[in-house]
Amino acid sequence: MAIITHKRPAGLAQLLRSLAVQKPSPQRPFEVSILVVDNDAQRSAEPVVRETARAYPSIPFDYVVEGRQGIPFARNRALLSAGPTAQFMAFIDDDELAPETWLDEHLAALRSTGSDCAWGPVRPIFPEDANGILARSGVFDRSRPQAGLKDGQALPLAATDNVLFSLPAIRQAGLRFDESLRYSGGSDLVFFKTAARLGLTICWAKNAYVTETVAAKRMTLRYLLLRQYRTGNTFVKSNIFDFGSPAFPKYLATSLGFLTIGILTLAYPFRAHTRMEGLVRIMNGMGILGALLGLTVDEYAARRLT
Repeated sequence: MAIITHKRPAGLAQLLRSLAVQKPSPQRPFEVSILVVDNDAQRSAEPVVRETARAYPSIPFDYVVEGRQGIPFARNRALLSAGPTAQFMAFIDDDELAPETWLDEHLAALRSTGSDCAWGPVRPIFPEDANGILARSGVFDRSRPQAGLKDGQALPLAATDNVLFSLPAIRQAGLRFDESLRYSGGSDLVFFKTAARLGLTICWAKNAYVTETVAAKRMTLRYLLLRQYRTGNTFVKSNIFDFGSPAFPKYLATSLGFLTIGILTLAYPFRAHTRMEGLVRIMNGMGILGALLGLTVDEYAARRLT
């Protein structure tokens, strides 16, 4: 189990405790180790990892530092740091928590489908004083687009927010995360889309859910709009330029479609949280258009990492 972290000691501590108590079923016994890749050259996560390792002495913990700033560097460090006998690697974010059956549910999905990779849902948990309109709008619910998927359904992509994959299959394919996307995001989408193009199979693990605590500082309109613009940027980067077919007219039409739907939703007297979705569509459309014109947001640039 691999975690990429950057200056989130409290969230990391909670996550590590949830990973240390994963329970296998009798049908699917497994042994685990926990790898933490600290993307902070100052080693801010080290005390948390060492303290948790002392509390769970039966679980092997590994701590490595990737001093080059950028998520794909840290993800590649995780791939390189996994032991030679490791059969699977799971990625989970450092602001998430895993129920004790999480890993077992992922393995169940892989074995029932014969897939190389399983991707699961992320359910949001909001602060008690969260803005009700933002919370009800669904824009922070990353599993919402996958709500209609069936357990075990084949997918063309995955992301590192909640995923388990065959490490030998990834190594045999020679896959690495694209380090040119160090600040813009989307390297995980490109990684798994490339894996699928090379013949690796990905399935939906509906029951292998994790929860994400949405930070209060993210529950603002400014953050939401910037994030949705970046989502549009990432959509273009992961679907076009990394695969060598610009398809400008197609994605220009997609952008205009998002903008039209968003404007109509804002203009119609829906409830406030529904109109918020219209605003999200507008920002997605602007992000797609911006990427086509080279106007991208480097959300994970060093000056913005928190």
